[in-house]
Amino acid sequence: MQSERLMEYPDDPQAILRMSTTPEGKQDPHRLFSHMRSITPTWHDADSGMLYLLNYRDCQEAMRSADFGAPDLLRKSPAFEGSASLQFLADALSNMDPPQHTRIRSQVQRSFSVRVLDRSKAHVEALVAARISDLEKRERFDLVADYAARIPADVICSLLGVPNEDQGKFFEWLAPQFRLLSPTPPTAEVLREADDALAALVSYIESLIASRRENPQVDLISELVATQENSEDPISLREMAVTLAILLAGGTDTTKTAISVGLQLLLEHPDQVRMLHSEPALVRTAFEEIVRYAGAVVVTNSRRALRDTTLGDQSIAAGDYVVPVLAAANRDPDRFENPEQFDITRNPNPHIGFGGGVHVCVGNMLARMVGHVAIPALLSALPGIELEQTTRDVDLQLPAMLGLKTLPVRRTH
Repeated sequence: MQSERLMEYPDDPQAILRMSTTPEGKQDPHRLFSHMRSITPTWHDADSGMLYLLNYRDCQEAMRSADFGAPDLLRKSPAFEGSASLQFLADALSNMDPPQHTRIRSQVQRSFSVRVLDRSKAHVEALVAARISDLEKRERFDLVADYAARIPADVICSLLGVPNEDQGKFFEWLAPQFRLLSPTPPTAEVLREADDALAALVSYIESLIASRRENPQVDLISELVATQENSEDPISLREMAVTLAILLAGGTDTTKTAISVGLQLLLEHPDQVRMLHSEPALVRTAFEEIVRYAGAVVVTNSRRALRDTTLGDQSIAAGDYVVPVLAAANRDPDRFENPEQFDITRNPNPHIGFGGGVHVCVGNMLARMVGHVAIPALLSALPGIELEQTTRDVDLQLPAMLGLKTLPVRRTH
């Protein structure tokens, strides 16, 4: 069945790349890019001029090597001077290199203290139990809207200290920023929507920071504010606002996708569910396999060559751009045995679904903690559920990511 699906894809890498943003290509981007990697390990995109990296070795090298740095593409955009959103994203950690990146990231990382994460885990467990209790009363429901989307949003807002009553408007302001996270330039319309939402978002975050300075709580913002008191080089209010917004945006959507796609994969593989029920400790390897096999980040941020260098047998000139395709790298047969097989017992599993190098996802520990609770809890409490459709209802407005809009299921007993 998998080989038949692969035969549906074109054999022209450029056509495959263009297909990756279409409804058909977004159905299974990991398999699509895996097919592209089987044709060529790298590809110069005629549309963007960037070199797409499709094997594990090259992606890993580009993310870890000091020969590559932040892309700085946003600042080169003709729309940059007039767009608050592009300026905002240009100041994000993913667009910084050390030592500036190290200065900010180290302080944010310290804010993920044991007491804050322990408090979040207890909150996750209580929230999951409440969500499941509600679903137990229903014959049909949507695993995205009714479960996967509700949990990480609530958890991360709680972690940061965003009041429950503000969550709705907070995510309305964040949503347009996701559409800017693409290797291709955003349209004028997309930029306008993002800029309109950004002013309110920044104002709100800055007000939270000011509040925590006056009245500290047990949350990440309070921890971050406190670290500045003894810092030799404290981060600015804007740096703090940018970092917190990106952390919240990225952590919410990627964790939502891990839960929803993970549940879909497991429901499609009942043998794996039975294995997880009999060996609950497999939840850790199961979550890593979900991220490897169908992680939310399909194509990660581009990287710019800081000097003349090579990747494999490919010469790259200083100033050239490369794009690591994580979806292809995580299915590379040179790194993973039977890469097209979903196997929750896979161990070791050195996937790069959370990125790599200094830019590895700062919230990966939180995502793992939420996934370890949310996925097995639902499968255990509601054993008699099945998918109501075989195709994915994908979010086409996330060009570099895999996201599900809906995942309808029904209870069979």
